[in-house]
Amino acid sequence: MKKLLLAVLLLALLAGVSYLKVKRDQSGSADAFEKGKQSSESENLASKAAADSLADLLKQTQLAWSDSVETQSKRSQGIRDSLLAEIAGRDSTLAAIAGENETLAAKPEPGASATAESSSPKRQHEILAHYKQMVKKLPSDLSNYERRVALKEIRHETARKFSISTSQLDSLRKDNNLNF
Repeated sequence: MKKLLLAVLLLALLAGVSYLKVKRDQSGSADAFEKGKQSSESENLASKAAADSLADLLKQTQLAWSDSVETQSKRSQGIRDSLLAEIAGRDSTLAAIAGENETLAAKPEPGASATAESSSPKRQHEILAHYKQMVKKLPSDLSNYERRVALKEIRHETARKFSISTSQLDSLRKDNNLNF
């Protein structure tokens, strides 16, 4: 009976040790589960905080860009408006100058009471003599282009000096067979 009692005791001891070992393993698993749960929750919170801060940064950037675009738009609109006003002002100035040119073209030249054709032969001779004298002063080594430009300048200078138009001078040259 001693043996039996010892065997039961040993069996009870073995069952107690097994029970304690199972309990310890269960508590270790529960601790590991809790640690994992807490760690995942803290990582989740950190990820959520990072996502929130990125979302806030994105909103701030969008606001800054929209303000910048709006500011640039207003500034470029102001520049555009001032340029349009400048163009309109210059257009009106050009129109006024064109009107003056038409008025001047319609008026006879000052000092020219009659056209070169109807003026006295003495005046015609004086105009032609001046024109011929200026043409003779031209260098002989001019190219065709340079000669044409120089002759045009001489025509304008002669017309201005005698207060006649270039068309009147051209008709006077044509009447006297001056082809240069």
